[in-house]
Formats: sequence, structure tokens, C-alpha cells
Amino acid sequence: LTSHFEPMEVELSDGSKINLTNECQLVPELYFDPTLFGIKATPLGQLVFDVVENCNLQIHAELYRGIVLCGGHASLPGFGDRLQQEILKPYHALYNRNPNPLPRIQVHPLGSNAAWCGAAQLANAETVWAPITDYDEFGPDLIHRYCY
Repeated sequence: LTSHFEPMEVELSDGSKINLTNECQLVPELYFDPTLFGIKATPLGQLVFDVVENCNLQIHAELYRGIVLCGGHASLPGFGDRLQQEILKPYHALYNRNPNPLPRIQVHPLGSNAAWCGAAQLANAETVWAPITDYDEFGPDLIHRYCY
């Protein structure tokens, strides 16, 4: 955490105004170090690292190159850079080197509306549901029959 914060005046939807100082940094810090708030949870960087490491080794590089953030906090200045640093911590601890390529973190162009837009597309899709009998027959690869 940085010790200096530029105060920022924010106008709320009811027209009232509030001054924000370190709140702008403390709230997103919850993702990276939940223990600061007394919460017992895995930090975001470790979660991303664990997901990639639990996948087939042949696709690790592709997964590290394709990290896309969406949602309100994802568009905060420096969030992607910080996430990259946090992913590199467990990587260095395990492999004692940088991944090749380095994780590439992108903010989705729709920002905080990305999840809503995705849900709207899903709601308008013609074939998105599969019968359990199809899943039992084809397993997780069934998604390729319906989506690709």
C-alpha cells in the first residue's frame, strides 16, 4: 500500500458529494491481500496461478497470454499490472524464473458492463442447453458441439 493518496471528490447518484482518500486503494487491495481485512481467502494472483497450473502443461503459455479482466475493479489504474506481479510471486517460488511469455493481462473493452453483455448474449442464444444424456455420453467436450 502506498502512503500518499490524492483526495478525490465524487458525486453520488443522489447529488451528494463525498471525499475519497485511501478508500480507492484499500477496496481493491482486498483482492490481493484479504488478510489485511481479517478475511481468510486465497489472494487473486494465487488463484489465477493455481488455475493455470492445474491445466495441461501444453496450454500454460496460452492461458498466461490470455488473461482478461472485466468488472468495475478491473478498470482501476494499475489493477492489471498488480495482478501480473501477484501471479509472478508463486511462479517464482515454484520455478525460480519468469514464465515465458510473461502473463499478459488485458482489461475487457466493455469494462464493468462485460458480464451483463455476456449474459445478454447467452440469453439470446438459440442452443446453449444440453440434455444430461448428451453430457453423460460426451462429457465436458460436449461444449464444442454446441458452441463451436
